[in-house]
Amino acid sequence: MFHLFLHLAFICPDWLRKCADGQQCVNKYDSFCNGLVQCNDKSDEDPDFCRARECRHGYMKCDDGIQCIHELHLCDRHIHCNDKSDEDEDMCKARECKSSKVKCDDGIQCIYESQLCNVNIDCVDKSDEDEDMCTDFTCIDKQHKCADGLQCIAEHRLCDGYEHCTDRSDEDPDFCRAWECESGKVKCDDGMQCIYKSKICDRYTECNDKSDEDEDVCKGDLLLFYKRLAVLIERR
Repeated sequence: MFHLFLHLAFICPDWLRKCADGQQCVNKYDSFCNGLVQCNDKSDEDPDFCRARECRHGYMKCDDGIQCIHELHLCDRHIHCNDKSDEDEDMCKARECKSSKVKCDDGIQCIYESQLCNVNIDCVDKSDEDEDMCTDFTCIDKQHKCADGLQCIAEHRLCDGYEHCTDRSDEDPDFCRAWECESGKVKCDDGMQCIYKSKICDRYTECNDKSDEDEDVCKGDLLLFYKRLAVLIERR
């Protein structure tokens, strides 16, 4: 009897909601009408309940009028709607991609513009990594083309001590010595690698030459510190 009282009296936290049985609590934001049964009594996917329920902002109904999926999942070549309507070929060909997305050559799939020419195949038809297209492609803002003239990488990955370009040009010594670190970063003593200023003397080695954890600098030898700081600033 006491246990029954607990079940009936329990109130779910704000981010949860009771299933129809009044006993189980599930996430009220993404557990209802998402095509996956969360409630033991299956009430979260009850067809009548879901048809009457509006999808939350940024989501839309599948053709069945029951399931809600995120708008970004439309025409991405992965089926999210149980009725497969999110990947209907005619609908996808007629649909415009959302801002910051572009169509693959098949006219169906939408991918983020930042996924073009990044050496990872995102389009099912592989058109996002087509060599002729990538040769002519201008990398988007805050991206940089590798020396091969094909691959685009984020600027913040240049001269960070890790190779991101398949041709390794982002860590080329001559290029990196001439490269100015972005705001908030400084060069290591080797004059090539850029690290965040906040990483200096944090007990974790970031510079390949280990200069960011130099014992004299980190112990507080002010004269040496200011000399090295002046060099780092000059290299920016």
